[in-house]
Amino acid sequence: DDLLVRKSIKTSVLYCDWRNFSARSDSIEFLEKELIPSSAQIIDICEENGAVSKQIGDAILSFYPKTDPEEALLMSLKSGIEALSSEVRRKGTFENPDRFFVVTFGKAIVGNMASSNHRELTIIGSPANKSARLDELSKAIEIRNLIIESRALLIDSAAFQMASTFSSELEFSHIDLKKLGSLRIRSFEEELDVYLFPVKKKNILLINKLLAVNHFKQISDAVGEMDA
Repeated sequence: DDLLVRKSIKTSVLYCDWRNFSARSDSIEFLEKELIPSSAQIIDICEENGAVSKQIGDAILSFYPKTDPEEALLMSLKSGIEALSSEVRRKGTFENPDRFFVVTFGKAIVGNMASSNHRELTIIGSPANKSARLDELSKAIEIRNLIIESRALLIDSAAFQMASTFSSELEFSHIDLKKLGSLRIRSFEEELDVYLFPVKKKNILLINKLLAVNHFKQISDAVGEMDA
């Protein structure tokens, strides 16, 4: 019940949706054999890491109502690594992914946003809104190709700045939107910097060290073995 009390916190969001969903959304076979198993696996991963997950059509928004903002971001990155790796195992490749994974960070309001008769834990604020906008941005061919080449999570500048304090050895790639013509984050046009967090062995090992220090379950070796 404490989680249902509305409060303003700094937290992290992990977001993904299905590419080209509309073209296949009327197929029961697609829903039963692809979308639902994929979504169930991703939600299980996120909730095991302490997230509250919301399925909105083909999209999944998971947020981490932790009192410690660093822990929220750490678990969001862990979930993103594990979810991306799960999708690679499901498809056998990351060359034409069905989903990209976006991580954002910032101040939001979490708690019960429904009536007293209908209690629902949810999130309102910049990290939630921006996650969907970044996912839109990932559909641009320039961003899409960079994500695929790096096998990476797409993260916003706030997540990058906080994650950079975890370890100076974590590797990120900077994307300067000014150099990509008119590409902008819708509703956040003033933000011109986004980052890639490659799911590679070095980053996984460093995240695991942080998880071990904080006595959290680590990412499995099988995920690290998928490093291209």
